[in-house]
Amino acid sequence: MNNKIKGLLVLVLGAGVTFSAFAGKGHGNRPDKNHIAVKLIGTGHLYNTYVPDIDGDGIDDIAECYDLDLINLKTGRSFGTGTDCISNIRNVGGAAAADATFTVNMPKGSLVIRTKSTAAPLTYEATRQQDGGIFTHVAGGSSHEQRILSGTGKYRGRTGTARLNGLMDWSKYTGTPGDPLYIDCVIEIQLDPR
Repeated sequence: MNNKIKGLLVLVLGAGVTFSAFAGKGHGNRPDKNHIAVKLIGTGHLYNTYVPDIDGDGIDDIAECYDLDLINLKTGRSFGTGTDCISNIRNVGGAAAADATFTVNMPKGSLVIRTKSTAAPLTYEATRQQDGGIFTHVAGGSSHEQRILSGTGKYRGRTGTARLNGLMDWSKYTGTPGDPLYIDCVIEIQLDPR
C-alpha cells in the first residue's frame, strides 16, 4: 500500500482519537458521567509497536503509532497523554481504511479503544490555527459495537462505544520510523452504565 495512504489513515484515525475529559449533558439537567470527550493533538513521530489482538488469533498485532498530548475539552488544558496506533491499512476507493487503537491516559485511569476508521484527502486547503501549518486529510470512525478493549483505575472493567473525527497533516509522511505526523482528533466515548 502506498505510504501516503498509510499516512492519511494514521492522520484520520488519529484525528478521531481526541477525548474530552468532561461530563456531557444527559437528557435532563444532570451531567452524563458516562460520556468522555477528549482531544489528541500535536506532532507525533512514527514508531512501530504491538497492539492488542485484532484478527482473533490471540497474538498481538503490529501497528504504526504516534504519541500525542491529551486535552480536556472542557478546560482546554493538557491533562494526560494519548497514543494513536494504526493497523491493517488498506486502500478502499481512494481512501484509507484501517483498524485504529487508541490509548488514552487520563488522571484517574486509562482506556484502550479500537475503531474501524477511514481517512481521506481534504478537497480544499485547510490551515491549522495553532501554528499556521496545513491539514491534508480528514479521518473518522464510529460504531455502536463494544469498542473499549481495556481500562485501568476508575475505567477498569468498563464497556462502551467510541466515535472519532479529526484532521491530520500527512505531507511529511513516508512510512519511515521517525516520520512526523500532525494530528488534531476528538474522541467521544460513551461508557455503558454500571
